[in-house]
Amino acid sequence: MSRSHLTVPAASLLLLAGCGQVEPPARAPQAGTPPAAAIPPPATVARAELPMGERDMVKDGGFEAPAPGPWTENNWARNEATFVRDPEQPFRGRFSQRLTMTRAATTADLQLLQRLDGVSPNCGMLVKLAVRGRSNARPLQAQVRRIGAPYTTYGSMRIPPTAHWQEHAFVATLPKELPSEGVGIYVHLQDESVAWVDEVSVSLLAERDARGPLAGNLVYNGSFEAGRARWILYNRDAAKLHLGPAADENMGAPDGAVVEVADAPQGKRVMRFAVKQHCAAYLGSAYFPYRHGHPLTASARIRARSGGGTVELSLGHGETPNTTWIGKASLNATADWQTVKLACTPGPSAAGGAFLQIFSSAPGEYEVDDVRVEQAPAAAGAAVPLFGCALVDPPAGGVFRGEERPRLALRATGLPAGKPVEAALRISDAWERTAAYLTVDLTADAAGEATTVVELPRDQFGGFRCALEVAGKLQAEALYSVVPTLPRPDGSARSFFGGHFRLNPYALDLAERAGMRWLRLHPPLDTKWMVAEPEQGKLAFPKAGIERALARGFNVLGSLDTCPEWAATPGIDQPYTWWRNRVPRDWGQWSNYVQAALRAFPGIRHWEIYNEPDIDFLLVPKGVDKAAAYTEIMTRTRTAIDELARSEPKLAQVELVGLPVSSLDRPFFREVIAKGGAAQVDSLGFHFYYEDQDPLEKRPDFLEQLAAMRAARNRSSAEPGIWHTEGGIWIKSAPSWFALSGLPDHEGTTQLDGAHTVVRTAVALKALGVKRHFHYAATGNAGLMWRTECSSMIDLDGSARPALAAHAAMVWQLDDAQPKAMDTVQAGGAAVRLARFTSPRGAITVAWARGDLAATQVPGLLAGASEVRDLMGNQLMAEQARVTIAPIYVRYR
Repeated sequence: MSRSHLTVPAASLLLLAGCGQVEPPARAPQAGTPPAAAIPPPATVARAELPMGERDMVKDGGFEAPAPGPWTENNWARNEATFVRDPEQPFRGRFSQRLTMTRAATTADLQLLQRLDGVSPNCGMLVKLAVRGRSNARPLQAQVRRIGAPYTTYGSMRIPPTAHWQEHAFVATLPKELPSEGVGIYVHLQDESVAWVDEVSVSLLAERDARGPLAGNLVYNGSFEAGRARWILYNRDAAKLHLGPAADENMGAPDGAVVEVADAPQGKRVMRFAVKQHCAAYLGSAYFPYRHGHPLTASARIRARSGGGTVELSLGHGETPNTTWIGKASLNATADWQTVKLACTPGPSAAGGAFLQIFSSAPGEYEVDDVRVEQAPAAAGAAVPLFGCALVDPPAGGVFRGEERPRLALRATGLPAGKPVEAALRISDAWERTAAYLTVDLTADAAGEATTVVELPRDQFGGFRCALEVAGKLQAEALYSVVPTLPRPDGSARSFFGGHFRLNPYALDLAERAGMRWLRLHPPLDTKWMVAEPEQGKLAFPKAGIERALARGFNVLGSLDTCPEWAATPGIDQPYTWWRNRVPRDWGQWSNYVQAALRAFPGIRHWEIYNEPDIDFLLVPKGVDKAAAYTEIMTRTRTAIDELARSEPKLAQVELVGLPVSSLDRPFFREVIAKGGAAQVDSLGFHFYYEDQDPLEKRPDFLEQLAAMRAARNRSSAEPGIWHTEGGIWIKSAPSWFALSGLPDHEGTTQLDGAHTVVRTAVALKALGVKRHFHYAATGNAGLMWRTECSSMIDLDGSARPALAAHAAMVWQLDDAQPKAMDTVQAGGAAVRLARFTSPRGAITVAWARGDLAATQVPGLLAGASEVRDLMGNQLMAEQARVTIAPIYVRYR
């Protein structure tokens, strides 16, 4: 059997001091506080790199010459648009290129392009560019394509704009025969928005990486002997939309386990997971390096313990929305072990690496083992040790509270028997400060295996990363959080705080730990028409999840939208999905659906009409005024509810929220108000996604936009309530805290950036008098390795990020608070935000700034203060507190 030793000498455990708290158990015994020099710096991770391409083929890629120069500015659709060389905030140099589309006349497309001379047939091309723009706008499109019809694309990338510059790269491959009219680099703005482009380059790549193929199995832990280390398992609903709620019920917690079996093809452990009814399972490896242009073979051994069906093995690179699948193979899994294999010669990856994915939507229980990706034989020698770590019996999301004690199991294989191997366990907080540092002696048994369990610190609130390091190299990781024990949701509608979570017990437990009081159903999709009536005349709402949420005390914002295809207005040439739906063609059918929804869910007292109707969530035929079409939807909904009131008045006593636009920067919301749409509802909604900007930093001016909504009159001829029904940070791409995932860096964005932006956005909106706020999205399960957007609170494996702990602390501090003022003062050379509230526990101010100054420098901030707490809710010494981009809470006597 395995043996291990845990040593915590006096000079090897460091806990941050000065952070008292109320809720967690007593501080763990401290063995000593060595000087900082006693702790080695954190281990770093080497990332795969693509060899640099030959010479840049783009002329004036930095837009420094007078416009247009070698660039063509193509407004072929004759939209209201401009091209400008902009000296404000260029990525590099003196200028960037600004593209602005004020209004789309017909097709929303504005093109910036340049012909590429000197290209060769069949060559690879590495394209790089820097982009910034308005967040939550449609992605820009960058392409290498044929200049003339049929405009064949040889490589492309969709670029969701962010408020700050980000560099992007993709690879294109030209055909064997080049078109006579030539090839060009194109950048498309495809929204009524504004974006800036800079430093565009295109360089040729060698057909084959001159460094030669990589040797050995490129996938770490392909036999799962180190547990789930560097593997992610994600269960999600299958393709049939109306079965989504049933799939949500079946998914529950992140699934799968590594188990010992007598006939494992390699070693003695296998990965076991279930594909449940209406669900699909995705088992993904971490990204690994490879060398392009050299043959590659990927394989896995698979069997079905029960059920069974098609299992697909895929090799890919990139991240959504720019994932490229290099090769795919499949087999029909049975009770016998079988090998699925694919062979290919991969082209270059802009990120220099790839991942492997095993997928099935066939119900059954599967086992996987002996996963390999190989380009050349392994060098002779001893087996490489493997390391893993995982929380022991964690609560939902690894979020601990009260008396729950976090423990971490460490595992190693391939070690020399009987010889201690010293490992270090570094525990870091969201600031990347070392919160604890433990040395662990792992002594292997005769089989070369060692295991041990370590109790983790819980004397601070926050999100933490555990990093297992051996000989200065990072080997394994795990995340956990410690949060205040919050009161359970009480069913009252008074709270400001809400979010988007699935409705199964696991996800609701996680929502409760995060401090959610409201749940918005987008997703989940349980009240949507497409789900309730996929076939005409078969109207039935799934009720289990919503009734469970209501019974647990959550308030629910229902969703009235997604007209099914059979009921939709014809004449639109777009694929039909729940995020591309249309106006009903029969208002009687719409009225029947609305009234049926209110009857089915008498516990839902708040309903929203459509989601983001200003973009593709609502499509209308060409020539139709979309603002007028949506105003009619609002009017018809009001009429349906008024008709219901005649027979069932209690059911009709609901608050109706309209106009939940994706962006207040488009003219759409003003047009709907001008057409009388606000008079059909009680409240107006909007969405806010501006990365790390708080609402007062937003341009165009948010306060003016908020005033325009408040100036409208609702159905009671009063000022409408204002709901922020969706928003947060990292909707585009959320950097994982798992360094060993191999994902590319995202311009230095950190977990702290996510945490403080979640808080600053919500606190500012609450202080400005917004009625409700829903963070998006934390559905509560794990994620796909290559799909990292919309996940600011949950990391790839389903563990909570620090943003969730910060949200829980914010609710702990402000759930009973009422807004008083939102001020900005100048202090210490910085603009300091002061969000002021009153509460039964006394006045409280939340302070932050884009700077770093002592709280004592902010006039009046600490006068009469009874306590000061940091972003995560830890108590600070007032005289040592600092005001930074991460808010602090100051409570007064």
